[in-house]
Order: sequence, then C-alpha cells, then structure tokens
Amino acid sequence: MRVYAFDIDGTLTPIRSSWWYAKLVLGLEYRSKNYASYFLNGLISYDEWVNLELRLFKGLRTEVFKAVLNTIPWRHGIDKLVQFRRSRPNDFFIAVTGGFGFLGDRAVKELGFNAYVGVELEVLDGRLAGLSRCYPDFHGKGVALLDYLDANGIDFDKLICVGNDVNDIDMFRKCDISIAFCPSNHIKRDDVDIYISSCNIEKLVDMLYTIA
Repeated sequence: MRVYAFDIDGTLTPIRSSWWYAKLVLGLEYRSKNYASYFLNGLISYDEWVNLELRLFKGLRTEVFKAVLNTIPWRHGIDKLVQFRRSRPNDFFIAVTGGFGFLGDRAVKELGFNAYVGVELEVLDGRLAGLSRCYPDFHGKGVALLDYLDANGIDFDKLICVGNDVNDIDMFRKCDISIAFCPSNHIKRDDVDIYISSCNIEKLVDMLYTIA
C-alpha cells in the first residue's frame, strides 16, 4: 500500500493560509499583524504564536468559524485528484496541515481522503475556547504524519508527500517521494524530488499517475 500525504493550505486550496483567511474574513488581521514576525525573528516560540492566534477566536461560535472555513475553495480541477484517489482504492490518502482540522475534515468528506492531521480546536458550549487540543509543530509535520501512521497501524510500501511551503520541508524529508506543487519562494528545487512550479492541479495529478 502507498500513502499519499497532502498539505492543504496553498496545495489543495489556492488560499495559502487558512489562519490568515479566517482572520481576514472576521476582521481580526490587524490585531495579529506582528505575530508572524515575532516568531520568524525568534522572539516567541511556535507554541506562543499559536496561543496568541487562537485567543483571537475565543468565544466565537464554532458553527460561525466552520462557515468561514467552508467558503475556502478547493483548487480548480480538484475533481482530477478525486478521480485519481478513486483509482487507488487500496492506497491511503491523508491531509497533513498546519491549518485548521476543520479543513482536514472537509478533505475527508469532500475529496474522499482517509484521514487528516491538523490543528484541533478546543470547543466549550459550542464556542471556541481559544485553545488547541493538538497541532503539528511548524517544523514537525513529517513527525506528526509518521506518528499518526504508526499509532493507527498503517503499514505502507511507499510514502509520497505533496506540499508547497517551508513548513512542509520536514514532511518532504520523511517521504520516499517528495513533490513541491505551486511552491512558495521558500522552497528550492533541491528540497524535493519533484518540483512543479505550475499551480495547475492537473499537472500534479498527471505526475502522480506516472509514479503510481
């Protein structure tokens, strides 16, 4: 069995950050405009960054938050990936995201993925508590992926990973075949086995067929 692991933000969707998108829609982007630079400049840890961001959503009704995330579109041509997934019924498809688990749940329900790993939010009385139960570390998506597969007894012959940004590099390093799709300028060609500069998902699917 092969395992296909996909990043979500910027890979399966044209939106590069579901965090940024949610804040933008909810009018919270200005309150967090310096958080990313604090982390990237080493002033705060990733845990502190996540906690600061999550506090912005505290008290928001969960259904409202989900409704916001449900407006994030899949990439144009995603049906081609769904067809590829259906052609591989014995393989395992998993979404691994530093974004919200609600999008991972959509990948399972709408794209036919088997599972997901993402940011799981604490909910209290139908509202976001401003906390997270768990999330992949910024530089630990590969570890999170392997931990999930091991914990669920999923044996595989080959692990194929698709991502687009710097926080996917750890995942790339844990995979047998790594694919950068529609990559940011933080990803270099020698970071991956296959580099697809196009954002046309049909080109990605064509490549998956050649290595399947």
